Amino acid sequence: MEKNGFPVAFIDSEPIQKLFRFPETKLHRQPFIKYKGLEESLYIYIEREREREREREQIRGDQCPGHKDRERERDRERQRERAEMESSEGKCKILIFGGSGYLGKYMVKASIFLGHPTYVYSRPPTAKTSPSKIDLLHEFQAMGVSIIHGELEEHEKLVRLIKQVDVVISVLAYPQVFEQLKIIDAIKVADNVKRFLPSDFGCEEDRVNPLPPFQQFLEKKRKIRRATEEAGIPYTFVSANCFASYFVNYLLNPHEIRDNINVYGSGKANGILIIVFS
Repeated sequence: MEKNGFPVAFIDSEPIQKLFRFPETKLHRQPFIKYKGLEESLYIYIEREREREREREQIRGDQCPGHKDRERERDRERQRERAEMESSEGKCKILIFGGSGYLGKYMVKASIFLGHPTYVYSRPPTAKTSPSKIDLLHEFQAMGVSIIHGELEEHEKLVRLIKQVDVVISVLAYPQVFEQLKIIDAIKVADNVKRFLPSDFGCEEDRVNPLPPFQQFLEKKRKIRRATEEAGIPYTFVSANCFASYFVNYLLNPHEIRDNINVYGSGKANGILIIVFS
């Protein structure tokens, strides 16, 4: 089929729709003249039709009585909905333990980014404190974070601080996991926390039966869960799948490009179990 000496094509098939990602409406069986190639012709035709549709919509709107009034009312309604959403969400005062650690620093920055007043409870700096940690705390202060120095043994100090916040997040590392019992005791006394997130990264403790020595570590985390539940504190337990997200990426480094690959054993094993003792 030709028109004025040029072949005519039809925008009629799903492959063409998907290839150029054009809306399916008003494009079926619409002819166009192929004069500079398929892609350019499609683009020119579609843009022309969209511009005409916008002009028709504008004319219909201008001619319709009360159209502008309805538009203004819809705008006011959208503004009210946004205001209600913002007021209902509000901003929580968030206290973070372990904020200068690997995971903690991201928690702190995310909290500040979302506009929450953020507090970090950190050990007082000593001569052994690494310069990088001191620099990180200074960076937090420059971002507006309130740094409170203290020890977990200072029960009264913890209670006074927790009474000033809404949410408590613990990102304490393994050596201090059991120390969270002191935080739980302070939260229970303060009796005002809306949500507590204990340091619970890893697998689902209540659904696995580990072997020693990991069993001892997991038992400590289970005690933290039971203590949280018994204290009647609103809580959220986070299990981030340590095997797939941590061990595979960190220990096996599947994405790392290297010259040599270590093969354990004879190289004929179907699988290898890696156990790390520390």
